Amino acid sequence: MICVLLVAGVGNSLEEELLSDEKLRGIPRALLPVAGKPMLSWWWSSIMTTREIVSVYLVCNASNYKPFERWATANGLPASNVVNNGVTSAENALGAARDLELALRRATSDGISPKEVCVIAGDSLFFKEFDLPQVIACYRRLQKREESEQKRAADERSDNDAASSPRPRASSGGSQLFASRASLVLYYKLPPGEEASKRGIVSIDPVSKRVTDFVEKPSSATQRDAAQYACPLFYILGGDALTQLNEFCAESQHRPSYSCGSFLEFAHSSSNFYGLRLPGAFSLVGVSAGLREYRELDRCFGGSGIPNESSFHQDSAAHEKRDAHETTEATTPSSTHDVSDAATSVESALGSSSLSLPARSYGMAYARTGLLGNPSDGFFGKTLACTIKNFRAQVWLVESEKLCIKPHPLFDPSEFGSMNDLYSIALREGYHGGLRLLMATCKRFFQLCMENSIALPRRNFTVSYDTNIPRQVGLSGSSAIVTALLRALMLFYGLTDADIPKPLQPAFVLSVEMEEMGIQAGLQDRVVQCYEGVVYMDFSKDLMDRDGHGMYEVVPRSYIPDRFFIAYRADPSDSGKIHSNVKQRWLEGDTQVMEAMAKFASFAERGREALLSGDLDVFGDLMTQNFELRRALYSDAVVGQPNIDMVEIGRRHGCACKFPGSGGAILGLAPSRDVFAALRKDFEDNGCVFTVLELAP
Repeated sequence: MICVLLVAGVGNSLEEELLSDEKLRGIPRALLPVAGKPMLSWWWSSIMTTREIVSVYLVCNASNYKPFERWATANGLPASNVVNNGVTSAENALGAARDLELALRRATSDGISPKEVCVIAGDSLFFKEFDLPQVIACYRRLQKREESEQKRAADERSDNDAASSPRPRASSGGSQLFASRASLVLYYKLPPGEEASKRGIVSIDPVSKRVTDFVEKPSSATQRDAAQYACPLFYILGGDALTQLNEFCAESQHRPSYSCGSFLEFAHSSSNFYGLRLPGAFSLVGVSAGLREYRELDRCFGGSGIPNESSFHQDSAAHEKRDAHETTEATTPSSTHDVSDAATSVESALGSSSLSLPARSYGMAYARTGLLGNPSDGFFGKTLACTIKNFRAQVWLVESEKLCIKPHPLFDPSEFGSMNDLYSIALREGYHGGLRLLMATCKRFFQLCMENSIALPRRNFTVSYDTNIPRQVGLSGSSAIVTALLRALMLFYGLTDADIPKPLQPAFVLSVEMEEMGIQAGLQDRVVQCYEGVVYMDFSKDLMDRDGHGMYEVVPRSYIPDRFFIAYRADPSDSGKIHSNVKQRWLEGDTQVMEAMAKFASFAERGREALLSGDLDVFGDLMTQNFELRRALYSDAVVGQPNIDMVEIGRRHGCACKFPGSGGAILGLAPSRDVFAALRKDFEDNGCVFTVLELAP
């Protein structure tokens, strides 16, 4: 038996309610502490009490992959068993049944052929006395009973055949001919006040304990009124159900829902499902479960570390106003992140010090993808790029007595589960987290203000950050952190675009990375992250020499198709090394490099025209040319065979593909969204993560 822990849900009430708590903010629901340890660790402890489960897989979404990967390595679960489903929003969610099917495909690729699967929603939790070995033992007894019934029925048929046609009867060959393929679900009696419309409702035969009916979130009043028992997401699926799972998740089905409850509704009538009654219910079930249920769960497990509800909501008005401000920005690209308006919003919402400045501030920057023209931005070229809301970096500043830079528990670790844990993390991620970026940005910001005769008030802060931008896949994670902190610093000190003009802000971000950190890069990423949306950029030398910056034009998002996707590898290389010696060759006047950069720039020019005219065939051809020119200029050895393989996977499905940055990921333009399901499967089967691109803002 293998176990699949499903923790890929996106957009739940509890995580939103915890945004005002600095200790719990940003922690995925399944990793929130309950009585002193992560919720998922309670499940892990329970799994460790049985020898029946031989392997465990965990399915999470792309936004929360890094916290779950770190939890896995700290608890002895191989990082390769953490399956990233590529989802970053509820709109593009696969459904828990498809997440389960993805985990089973990963197990098969690992050489495991699961015949029984224990499926658990890792972001809900059992009652404290839950006994997993006993549940599995009950399942085994049900299996034996079913096998005995099958054998007895076969013997009766054989006796009847012998009576009608006397001849020697063949041996049954042993009990292996009657191996049970049954499945098990848990159920509990609906308590007063629990809404049947938010649960999977099950009917059980009182004698055989077989599931006679199952309705996922019943909509009719008759069904809701008749509901007695609810079924949490905890199943043990046998052979028949696993066969039906493949049919249920088939690409051709186009079902309205791919939840596990919908699968049970589909499968229960043609597979033997049995029910096991629980004396208590699971907690934190469903996306609507919030802070009240979380605190009650912690109390039931004997914890005392969750603050009172009032402490989470004392700043609720502030967060509502901030969210409203961000919504206004998202619908007005021309004024996106106008820091003067934002400063007013933060000041009025969060209160101010004696200097009439905000006591806290917040900055955010999206990941970006280069559409055309890159890497010519570092060579006085032209590019077309966009920000994507799939991934982002966030920074918080809170006024404090001393200036403190808080290390991130995942990206700047100082505590480890073991030497092996430290070794694995260092080997995979190196030694550079976000602390150096924060410190370098603060240093450079102070220097910028002095050079521009801006006298900063004498006030300190504590800065913390978070990011879910995948590392080393060329989506501009470093510059996103710097840009987010720049925004937060400007708000905190009451500066506006009049003090630090927006066209100059990208150059500041680049100076932090190049001059302070030694990262080789161009202006493209910093420009598009400062302006946001789809931006056409001209970095011609005459413009840069005359103005100190390029010409930047925001392209209306209505011209951008919804057929873009991103795929990236789980084991990317350092994106800083991909530039090879091309920069040095350009400085030396190498003709091949000079001509290539001019051609890259022409791709951006022609791509802008193609977008505005709606000619996506031309745009796709330019993407292909952009990649092939890069490949010829840098060589396959530098581009890397794994990156080339990803491009080839996309091309098999008729997609135009290129690098969004410097390697480790690809950007694709599909002929239609109809190929996304097949694309996703192909990429996942080849160890890649597939994500539908979502434009930001």
